Amino acid sequence: MTGRGRGRIAIFDADMQAEFLALLAAGEAVGSAADKLGVSRRTPTQLASKDQHFAYALDAARKQGAALRGMRHCARTTAPSEEEAEDGTGTAHIHPLPDTTKPTATTKFAHAS
Repeated sequence: MTGRGRGRIAIFDADMQAEFLALLAAGEAVGSAADKLGVSRRTPTQLASKDQHFAYALDAARKQGAALRGMRHCARTTAPSEEEAEDGTGTAHIHPLPDTTKPTATTKFAHAS
């Protein structure tokens, strides 16, 4: 199937949708995932506006990918010094995840109404 006018070929079948969702869940950005599959960046969001099942899957994949990207960011480590590495006392320092149980200004206002 070809697209109308200029632009990319408009093929976004079930196999391609599944591959797109897998890329998102693995931490890929929407635009990057669309580029890898050769579809317009708008194609998945247009489909989501028409297909509720795909919309739910898209939302879940985005959340999973965002969580994965957040974990990668928070898991950056610093290496122990040479002395610590040699005697085994050194451990990598991992930046902790933020405490989401404490209310923030945003959540205070969201729950006020």
